[in-house]
Amino acid sequence: MVHGIRPWLLLFLLWGMTWSGNASAAQVFKLTLTEASVYRVRYEELAAAGLRAPSVNTTALSLSAAGSPVPLWVEDGGDGQFGAGDWVEFVGQPLAGEASHANEFIAHNTYLLHVGEKDAQDTTPPLDAPSATKKEKKEQRGPASLVQPYVSRHLEEDRLLTRFRPKDETMQELWYWAKLTHLDPKPFTVPLDLSDRLATSTEPLTVRLSFRGWSHATSRTPATLADHRVEVLFNDEMVGSGEWNGQEGYQLDVQVPAKVLSPTHNVVTLRIPKRLPPPTATSQPATPATPATPLVDVVLCNWLEVTYPRDPMIAGPEPVRFVVPSEQPTRTLALGSQADARLTLYGQNGARITVPAKERLQHHVALPEAETVFYAVVNQSFKTVTSVALDQPSQLKAKTNRADYLMIVPSRLRGAIAPLAAFHQKRGLAVSVIDIEDVYDEFHHGILHPRALRDLIAHAYHQWAKPAPRFVLLVGDASWDGKNSRVEDANYSDWTYQPGETIRFSKNGSTAYTDGHLGSVRNLIPTWNYNTFEGHAASDTWFAEVDGEDFYPDVAIGRFPVTEPSEVAAIVKKTIHYMERPEVGPWRRNMLWITNDESHFQASSDTLAATLTTAGFAAHKIYPKMQDVDNARHQERLRGAFDEGQLLVHFYGHGGRYIWRTGPPDLRKNHDLFTLADLDKLSPTGRLPIVLSMTCYSAPFDHPTADSIGEKFLRLPDRGAIAVFAASWRNSPSINFSQMVVQELSKPGTIGEAIMRAKRLEKDRLLVETYNLLGDPAVPLALPQLPVTLTLENHNADSARVTAEVGAQAVPSQALIEWLDQSGEVVHHQEVKVPRSRFTTTYDGTPERFSAVRAVRAYVWNAKANIDGVGGVAVPPQAAAVGTGSVPGS
Repeated sequence: MVHGIRPWLLLFLLWGMTWSGNASAAQVFKLTLTEASVYRVRYEELAAAGLRAPSVNTTALSLSAAGSPVPLWVEDGGDGQFGAGDWVEFVGQPLAGEASHANEFIAHNTYLLHVGEKDAQDTTPPLDAPSATKKEKKEQRGPASLVQPYVSRHLEEDRLLTRFRPKDETMQELWYWAKLTHLDPKPFTVPLDLSDRLATSTEPLTVRLSFRGWSHATSRTPATLADHRVEVLFNDEMVGSGEWNGQEGYQLDVQVPAKVLSPTHNVVTLRIPKRLPPPTATSQPATPATPATPLVDVVLCNWLEVTYPRDPMIAGPEPVRFVVPSEQPTRTLALGSQADARLTLYGQNGARITVPAKERLQHHVALPEAETVFYAVVNQSFKTVTSVALDQPSQLKAKTNRADYLMIVPSRLRGAIAPLAAFHQKRGLAVSVIDIEDVYDEFHHGILHPRALRDLIAHAYHQWAKPAPRFVLLVGDASWDGKNSRVEDANYSDWTYQPGETIRFSKNGSTAYTDGHLGSVRNLIPTWNYNTFEGHAASDTWFAEVDGEDFYPDVAIGRFPVTEPSEVAAIVKKTIHYMERPEVGPWRRNMLWITNDESHFQASSDTLAATLTTAGFAAHKIYPKMQDVDNARHQERLRGAFDEGQLLVHFYGHGGRYIWRTGPPDLRKNHDLFTLADLDKLSPTGRLPIVLSMTCYSAPFDHPTADSIGEKFLRLPDRGAIAVFAASWRNSPSINFSQMVVQELSKPGTIGEAIMRAKRLEKDRLLVETYNLLGDPAVPLALPQLPVTLTLENHNADSARVTAEVGAQAVPSQALIEWLDQSGEVVHHQEVKVPRSRFTTTYDGTPERFSAVRAVRAYVWNAKANIDGVGGVAVPPQAAAVGTGSVPGS
């Protein structure tokens, strides 16, 4: 028998109660599911997942979803105790989306089953809705007095992820089932089984279809010719059509006559007909040699719904869903089942109706007024949940928590990040390593959603003990496809609609991940989908916007976009080495400037490089030329520069294929500059740069299948980069934004906080949101630490003397002095020993070359003391000029 309290009492009496006795006795289990149905969870499943108690009072069980109570029925054998052999039953629903029927981020919904002792013990049997009495049935003998059940079936598959230009800040529906075009070799078909349809019904089948235009005509001739036309066939008979314009959504309702229907095998066919524009006064007549070009018509199919009267006979291995229209005059339903079958009806809103045994061949059931959607269960044909997992208690909402650094990580990567957490602890930072599942549990009711991350960071920033967190590290990759484990890159649009595109999406070339993890498997730590002019783009910055209504980050945030513990360990190793044992030497004043072959890119790069050259940093430039046939020479120079060691690398130009490219914006005419294969050729080194990749999508880390140069720079063991700052999708790179980032990085402090400050100076939200830091935000850039002041003396036509003074009572052991021309090229260099903090050197090159000298820079260092510094001074062309220059310590 079913034993428990009335369902509505279970909802509202028990939901708000607190646990009694030992609080540790309370346990919460996460139940996941993907379909609307009636589910059963056995005691044995909970015990296998970690239920401690051999039995639990029936009244100590309750269920919730998304923070709201859910009706729960308990089969306890009549003893008031939930134990071995018992189970719970509930009606579960899939997770709805914010802009779509199905959720945009994940395929499954999560229900929370609360188990433990409660203050009240109510064992009143459940109050089922009654069946019709003999008198009622006698009064309802006529067929018109009985309610007709209907099937209402929603059919949808989220296979295609599209890109639309946003109209505002609201989320758009981006997932669609199929792409339909006028050039399809075969039309799109959906099989439909109607074996449960009432065979004697003459009612037509109602089909509702949802579409969205993908193509859009720039002009139409004549103006009355619609952009889109869809034709609907049912079992090869035309039953409806619809027309509309633009990239708007469109719903089409079709009535299919009963005579067209088959009892079992039916096929819905959707096709886009070829339409020729009518001839005009200026158009040439079509001929066999020059046929007329049909109108380009591309449509996205979203879903279809079918509604029809249902056969009242209930049978099958799973619960049967049906609807009862609210406008029907009676609420008495006639159902049939096989002999000796136990039939139970569950209402979507909490009703439960058990049909008495004597009525099992023909059931007349009085339905409650509040219910229109029902599930019929024959015997024990319940649906099984996808998974049962014990929630591990956490205290993330406790206001006594305090941390400088939040590291958010999936459990399988927790061990690999532990050495980095311990290292930062030793540096004096309070580090909190947080399991991503605890974030979902405490801030989104166990449901995977990126908002949970933002809510955690906001809560820690405002509610935890002060000072507030400064840094956040997301340890794990993301994927814009968190719904599908089997994926095809061809199903993702890389562009908004491109004129002329038909059957296939316009695609970027790419290199697939080699670790075997694709699609939803990569979605270990989700990112936020920011709407750009070219569709969705990954934004970790959105998580850090927690103070005020602006779009600026309030904490420094970074990510390790990886899936394996070994990949985390490789990044952790080179990160700790970079901070713990930094290698001093001239590489720490090297800055590599790379750009495209277009003059305006090169001029902007020169201007930015000059701002740091005058401070003593060395500018190395790799600028391809338009006449270059290929980039082999530049690739060799790039590999050599990375192997030598650079403090900072700045790329400013065209991107494409998620790498660095050269040539015009037309991707068909440019070619690769530096690729993922080139990264494999780099030599191991501890002299690692921060890479600023100021171009389109060189780090779309949320791509489900494609690797990128930004990710691989960080991921490579013992080489590559210490951190990468790059865009996740298309943008117009701004040299002003680059200048702000470079200026902030040249100041004392960490990489993450420098980028945060630079973003707070930028007014273009797209740049703020879509440029992400890959790497540890708490790493300080390996800037030379000592202030070096240079004074120019005895300057004449063919020589000069420079006096260098190193601040902070530090004594370097050697110095590199470089005399530069107006373009920053080295005219002459000298390596000198430095016996004290103040030293002098005189130009000893050829007098003829000295006339070109316009600046002097010095790099001083002491490898044993692990100290270094830079300084620079301008050399005026006048023979009598004297000047000084320095850079502050950092």
